[in-house]
Amino acid sequence: NNTSIGIAELKEGRTIKKVNKRACEYFGYGEEELTGKSVEIIHLSNKKYEEFGKKYYSTLADGRVIETEYQLKAKDGRILWCSLYGKAVNPPHLDDGVIWVIADITEKKQMQEELHLLATTDSLTGVCNHRSFYDKAKDVFNRTSRYGKQFSVLMIDIDNFKQINDTCGHDTGDNLLKKMCENCKTLIREIDTLGRVGGEEFSVILEEVTKREAMVVAERIRKRLENLLIDCGAGHLKFSVSIGVSGYTSDDTSFSDVIKRADNALYEAKRNGRNRVVFN
Repeated sequence: NNTSIGIAELKEGRTIKKVNKRACEYFGYGEEELTGKSVEIIHLSNKKYEEFGKKYYSTLADGRVIETEYQLKAKDGRILWCSLYGKAVNPPHLDDGVIWVIADITEKKQMQEELHLLATTDSLTGVCNHRSFYDKAKDVFNRTSRYGKQFSVLMIDIDNFKQINDTCGHDTGDNLLKKMCENCKTLIREIDTLGRVGGEEFSVILEEVTKREAMVVAERIRKRLENLLIDCGAGHLKFSVSIGVSGYTSDDTSFSDVIKRADNALYEAKRNGRNRVVFN
């Protein structure tokens, strides 16, 4: 009972028959609160409880061992990541008992998530960095070409950004980039992807969006940013962006084809006076 890992024995319809002190500590219950209860008490929901049973209990009945990482719930509502190792005492008769060995790996999972964020996120703006953006773009392109769907791409560049940095300082420039991304994220959906692909260049992948719809989104972004005020010392700064737009076609062989057209449209917007949206 003083082991450093949690152990629970389930019998007769996934009822907790025995549980050690460490497992009780993980989930914040006393032994008497868990003993005799359905193991559903530590699942996130009834749906998750049912899904777990359907996914794993036939494997246990076959006499095989279950090793998995799974989210469970403590008494106070905390979500725990747990490493689970399960084995039936007398397969295929699960009512005779299933022994589960449990380890709390929440901190390990949190560290993995933090490392993943560091590897995939631009540290200043919080949007996708160059590498993760293009990884996502490749996935979107492959999925779109396979299933005959549509996506569009925006290339966004801040007009005269170097001049802003030189005049107002890099702190103001950094604040502008952060505010710009915050506002852009409110104008796109969760399934869309915003990434920083250059110093002051950003790109947006709009999934299942036609070229015409993409132009509407781009114009909405341009107008929002045109009216945004950025703190600059004692006063406020206004800025604008140029946006190039392109959409996937069945002739495209890679994402590069799509973003190259968007990039060309962006430079046309720059040549034509900036603060505008151009489609290619």
